[in-house]
Parts: sequence; structure tokens; C-alpha cells
Amino acid sequence: MWHTRIDLQVHDKMVVKAITSSLSYPCSNFDLIQAIQYLMQHEWELVTHHVVKEDNEVVDYMVNKTLIE
Repeated sequence: MWHTRIDLQVHDKMVVKAITSSLSYPCSNFDLIQAIQYLMQHEWELVTHHVVKEDNEVVDYMVNKTLIE
């Protein structure tokens, strides 16, 4: 069984820019960003959900830590 839908929860504009841009953003999650970009090139249903940063402090910490390194 193949999945044809990606649910993406993002609250950081820098993450959205890194995922949707054709430019290269050197960071510790570069491989993950490339994998997401690869998946977006196929016929997937991409559903994005906005997550308020204050409601998810753990994710905010992880994103800021990995994108700054």
C-alpha cells in the first residue's frame, strides 16, 4: 500500500523557506530537507498545518538548535 499524502506541521518561516526554496541551506538537517524536497516533487497531496510556536516549545527548540548549527 502506497501513501499519497504528506501532513507537514510547520511554525517556523525559516523551515518553510528551507523546504520550499531551491537554494541550499547548510545545516545539520540538510539530508532531511533534501528528502522532503524529493517527496514534494512527486504527485503527493501536501497538507500543511500551522502550529503556533508557543504551543510547541519542544519543536521550536529543536528547529532553532538544528538550523543554527
